[in-house]
Amino acid sequence: MRIDPGTRVLLFDCYQTLIGIRTDEHEPATWERFAAFLRGHGLDAAPDALRGRYHALVWENIAASPEPHPEFDVEDVLRRLLGELGADDAGAARLSTPAARAFRTASMRWLEVFPDTLPALRELGRHHRLGLVTDAQRVFLEAELRETGLEGIFEVMVVSSDLGYRKPDHRMFAPALAAFGARPEEALYVGDSLDRDVGGAQAAGLTGVLLDRHRRGAGGDVPVIASLDQLATTLGGG
Repeated sequence: MRIDPGTRVLLFDCYQTLIGIRTDEHEPATWERFAAFLRGHGLDAAPDALRGRYHALVWENIAASPEPHPEFDVEDVLRRLLGELGADDAGAARLSTPAARAFRTASMRWLEVFPDTLPALRELGRHHRLGLVTDAQRVFLEAELRETGLEGIFEVMVVSSDLGYRKPDHRMFAPALAAFGARPEEALYVGDSLDRDVGGAQAAGLTGVLLDRHRRGAGGDVPVIASLDQLATTLGGG
């Protein structure tokens, strides 16, 4: 894999690139747990009704967006849901973040940092500036970076829930480049999706590198790595 020697900024996707995760936002057990959390705060709802209304609000939010790749904010959705369940505006605002965290806990099935992630990032960070550009809910992401030991590694984090749109929108990369004072040709982006990650990065003028952990094969003229160790070996010396 050839990398421009002028590369000084390394940007990464998070989920399925640095962290492995599986959640289930449809399984009844998720909504039974979340309903129990709400009952503890004086709000009563049947789990099935709660599930249906949550997903309806998410899709209403997405459908109302003018963006071609829209993103929603889970805390905004939950504020509306809490209000419908009887919370006043102040109560819904106060409870939205704890509710989001409780919902994520209820839906989580497993979460792990890949074995190569921390060693590779530590090596790469010796000679390059590191940032995160990812499709995520910030309220989930920050807690999961802490849980997996990744908190504090990235100088810059650009999160889709803050922007209202997702990759492959090329605008996702602009805030990170601006924060680093870098030109697109000075930055490289690593992700596990050929279309969203590599395609979005290329549209923004960055070098996009596909992390193909399962060796499915990318096709086309795209830089591919099978692990982050491979990137660290290539770039570790700066």
